[in-house]
Amino acid sequence: MEKKELEVIENDPSRIDRSLSKIPGQPGNMKSRKFPNESWKFMDSKGIWGDTANATRARTGKKRALQEKFLHVYHRIGDFCITDACNAIGLNRSRISTWKTDDEWFVEAMEMIEEEKKDFIESGLLKKVRKGDTAAVIFAAKTKLRDRGYGEHRTIEQNITRKFSKEQIDAIARAKRSIESDIIDVTPEKESLKPPAIMKMLPGRKDK
Repeated sequence: MEKKELEVIENDPSRIDRSLSKIPGQPGNMKSRKFPNESWKFMDSKGIWGDTANATRARTGKKRALQEKFLHVYHRIGDFCITDACNAIGLNRSRISTWKTDDEWFVEAMEMIEEEKKDFIESGLLKKVRKGDTAAVIFAAKTKLRDRGYGEHRTIEQNITRKFSKEQIDAIARAKRSIESDIIDVTPEKESLKPPAIMKMLPGRKDK
């Protein structure tokens, strides 16, 4: 009997220590979650475990470092040639296409370099024009002075091929045969080919 009463007392919820409880009115929990290592105990603002977040940041940092390296070579050393810049740093050309579609920072950086490239080309062209280079002057006039009538006018010829259905081809053939059957023969008769009588009276003619 005493043993039974003791068990009731030990299991009585009123005897449980609530001092460690984080929620009022709920029993405290002394057990803590086990993690593979200490760094996994903390989560960042997005709810990613510490090691995963660190790995993600490491990959992002490595990617950004590679992008910056490419941009530097492309801008300063590669003469604005993407293939040459990729070969110089051992980067796959397809990686650039991927970055252009899914990395806004890289796209903006490339656009800035492209604008600078246009300025570089234009500056070189104007230097040639100042030196009196005829080819440069003509090219500049055609591209920069179009509003003054120096632009090139090109005529583009285009051959359009259309495929007809069998029904359309048959209809065209029937129409062609109908037109040919209705053609009036306007070939003059042989008699009408003889010269008029007045022509016989001309001197020197021997027509009968």
